Amino acid sequence: MKSNHRCNGKHAIKIALLAVFGFVSLHGESAWALDYQGSVFGGVSWTDNADNENDDLVDLKTNFAQEVGASIDLSHRARHYYASIDYSGVYEQNSYNAFSDDTILEGSAFVNLLIVPEVLHFTIATSSDSTVRNTQLEDTPENRDQETSVYYGPSLAMELSNRDVIVASVRHINTEFSERQSADRERYRSEMSWERAVNRKTSMVLSARYIDTEFDNNPEDDFVFKQVSYSINRRTAFGSVGFLVAENETLGERENAFSVYGEVRRVGVWSFELSKSTEDTASGDLGETGGVQASEASSGGSVDDSSPVQGGDAGTNTDSNDLVTAKSISLTWDLPLRSRYRSSISYIWEDDQYKRGTIPDEVRQELSLDFELTVTTRLTTSFELGFENVEFDDINQREDDTVRLGFGTSYRLNPDTSITGSVDYETQDSNVEVNEYDSWSSEVRLTYDF
Repeated sequence: MKSNHRCNGKHAIKIALLAVFGFVSLHGESAWALDYQGSVFGGVSWTDNADNENDDLVDLKTNFAQEVGASIDLSHRARHYYASIDYSGVYEQNSYNAFSDDTILEGSAFVNLLIVPEVLHFTIATSSDSTVRNTQLEDTPENRDQETSVYYGPSLAMELSNRDVIVASVRHINTEFSERQSADRERYRSEMSWERAVNRKTSMVLSARYIDTEFDNNPEDDFVFKQVSYSINRRTAFGSVGFLVAENETLGERENAFSVYGEVRRVGVWSFELSKSTEDTASGDLGETGGVQASEASSGGSVDDSSPVQGGDAGTNTDSNDLVTAKSISLTWDLPLRSRYRSSISYIWEDDQYKRGTIPDEVRQELSLDFELTVTTRLTTSFELGFENVEFDDINQREDDTVRLGFGTSYRLNPDTSITGSVDYETQDSNVEVNEYDSWSSEVRLTYDF
């Protein structure tokens, strides 16, 4: 049972956050100077095999879905603060009664106080994801799946020289669920990195991270993650290596992980990653092994002031708490073919082992090809082809082979309005007959941006 003190404290933080946002938005050097962007959209989709079933064994179920939605993003930047509110809502109605009609609301509010601009910041933020199932029923706690996160903490950036910068941050994150309360958790995260500009072409980053996750209702699932990483970035290449240790003192579990990532930017972008990652399935996003990709290599010595939820602190994968260790190899080639064509080829091999056996172990291989053509400044088309093989370590020793084909197009009617459409086909063969199926699906959506 959660204490009223904790719940009241969280609501107080959310109210205080909104109050601070309102104050900083209406006072100061640029009152009322809100930047905004948003969109409204509507679409329809169809599939001839809603449950991915074998048509030799059952009659296929067709589903026709309609959806409408909107999103809005408000932000305000001034000399001593940055504030942002981002909310979206989607309503989806399905013709197949095995699928519930859903109302999905997602949002975040974020205030970054620049106590000493470019040096010391204090961040407070909240995010909420709420899904109401089957709108024919009343909106009650039993009919609502809601996830709420609140985080806050300081960030510091110190310029030691014109080449060296130290960046550090401390965060406290609280995440609660209305239904899956076994995943409710407190997380304490601290990070520090040293960034050095070696010369005009080369930079490097050395970082360390410590994460302590405590589950409110299942203390035996508590984990501590310790991570170090090093990366080097050049104009034509990037490389990183990282190590992570995950520990559960209650159960005496300890897992080591590592990651090696490389990127070569010649004739497109060639990248590879070799890793052994460790992840807590209830949190769903701590598979970071210390290695980073090029987009994450450096913050340029500045403190991050634009991300309401950092490091996937609100994620979740499963209802059960388990520790999964994944060994993986991935190869990708992104190739721009002249200015109008882009293509990508990727291969992934992954071996997932679940520590407590709540989910069957599996080995997955996937090969995919993506191609995009810009026909005109208004019209873009894309094509996808994918192959996947999955072997499950279960009682049936199940093995699935899946082929996916997809075609999509996007046409901009005017600078603010676009229409997109797609047609997809998927077929799966399996040594367990009930898991074989063929499926067609299509979707059309109209979007207005403002």
